[in-house]
Amino acid sequence: MFLPNVKHIHCIFHIWQNLDCHVQQSLGEHYNAFLSKFYFVHNSLNKTLFKIRWDQLNELFSCTNNYLIGTLDKIKESWGKAFICMVSFSLDYKKSNMIFVSFWLFTYLNFFQLVFYSRNDINTC
Repeated sequence: MFLPNVKHIHCIFHIWQNLDCHVQQSLGEHYNAFLSKFYFVHNSLNKTLFKIRWDQLNELFSCTNNYLIGTLDKIKESWGKAFICMVSFSLDYKKSNMIFVSFWLFTYLNFFQLVFYSRNDINTC
């Protein structure tokens, strides 16, 4: 294999074009709300939060499940930021407090997004 550590990533622009083709008609006027929530899921930065939001999206817009579960769920590791954003850093003693504070802030903000997202209910299908 030429580049064994290279990970294939699907382009979110092309996924959006496919969403236009496969789910826009079934959602009608709710399509923009769906897109907003889809991008919210896409931008989740950890796998647990991604899964929670993905499940909520599928439940909220159940009429899109054929495409979401049948196609996108199978390849989510190649388009969800939780799976494709790789962070590497070196830890030294002086930076350990900064990393702890950053992690705490990151966790808090993700929790806040989760609470906000789950309170934004839309009954569509």
